[in-house]
Amino acid sequence: MAADERATVLAFERFLPFPSSPAEAAREVLQGFPDLFEECWLERQGPVALAEGREGFGLALRYRDEDGDLRLQRRVYATSGPYVCELVAGLPDGSASCPDRLIDSIVGSLRLRSVEFCAGASPITFGPRGGSAGAPDGPRQDLPFLGRSLAVPTGWEVADGGDGALFRAHGAELAVQRVMACDGDVSEWVAARMGGAARDGELVLGSGQWEDDEGHTLAALLLDDRTRRTWQSGARRQVLEVFSGEPVPVVFRLSVEPARLEETRPTHLTLVAGNRPLPSECWRMRATEGWLRLVLDGPWHNPAPGAYLLVADRVVTLSVLAQPSPSSLGVLAEALLGNARQNLERIDEEKASRGPLRGVEALSVRLTGRGFMGGPTRVRGLWWVADQALYSCLVQGSDLDVVDKVQAEIAAGLRLPGVER
Repeated sequence: MAADERATVLAFERFLPFPSSPAEAAREVLQGFPDLFEECWLERQGPVALAEGREGFGLALRYRDEDGDLRLQRRVYATSGPYVCELVAGLPDGSASCPDRLIDSIVGSLRLRSVEFCAGASPITFGPRGGSAGAPDGPRQDLPFLGRSLAVPTGWEVADGGDGALFRAHGAELAVQRVMACDGDVSEWVAARMGGAARDGELVLGSGQWEDDEGHTLAALLLDDRTRRTWQSGARRQVLEVFSGEPVPVVFRLSVEPARLEETRPTHLTLVAGNRPLPSECWRMRATEGWLRLVLDGPWHNPAPGAYLLVADRVVTLSVLAQPSPSSLGVLAEALLGNARQNLERIDEEKASRGPLRGVEALSVRLTGRGFMGGPTRVRGLWWVADQALYSCLVQGSDLDVVDKVQAEIAAGLRLPGVER
């Protein structure tokens, strides 16, 4: 059978902004088909029977691909609250490689597992632009690690929130914390938070999404924490979380007994609506690696684990990694230096050395030359081997002074076994 006649059957899963039925999930996708295909014909749609008595919703369509060939596609949707499983079968028009009866048998075997935690979720509505939250009326606090200033809610006590903010009143807590290893994408945060809820035994009671006055998308989740009790009464807590990706990713978290949720929710919403961005030069961010004590000043972001990005007139990046390694620096040195050199299009200056750094054997390199984006670029690398692990820090960018400054702070902030304090 020719390769272009073979059928494909793929399964995808994701979370929608609001709990949806299979039909609603299918019709949301259906609205986008005109943007995906120049020519597309919906041949049929309707309920389909899945395994274990569950009902899904199916679409059958014919469309013309980018080469002008006709193709057939069947899509089936199954949902559990905001969770969606999408099964997509596609084949060339006229191909017998995957008859309907075979697709029907695949569809009929579809089962959803481990999604009961969000099955009972209801939509969280905030009204247009998040609802009428009212103006914050308490004193403002500048919080550089959040990239924001916040108004202290009236009648709430300010507590120690570390790099974030924490307010308490009558057993309720309002906390604001930065979300690390996050690029600010709402859908990615929702997916990660849903995964954490499933893992930690939380029930998802509701979900929602809206835009603020600046057009930024925010997401909300209401959770019932079945594993945590207050020390005063052992009562169950409900948690309302609102995620905002701008100017830096943060979560506004209200933790309260269920009976007081509606009473405290307006204050929570006022805190969200009343936050104001600080000038980016005032921002601060703490590296999350436990073996490195490092605070970065300015508009740094942490889009992924071990990746730090300074978004300014001249971009600087920092990559931090710890990985098992049975080899010594002597064995690894040439490969590590070679990898560092690949970050420059042309090398004008190179200085490398090996020796003790604060009592630990280290390899360092300083490269200056032309970057692939043009203009002068500097690369600074530091590597250590301790307790059968290789620790790597690589800083590079066109702001040469910042690169050197961050490298010096890394060396001073090292917290490895055997390092001299």
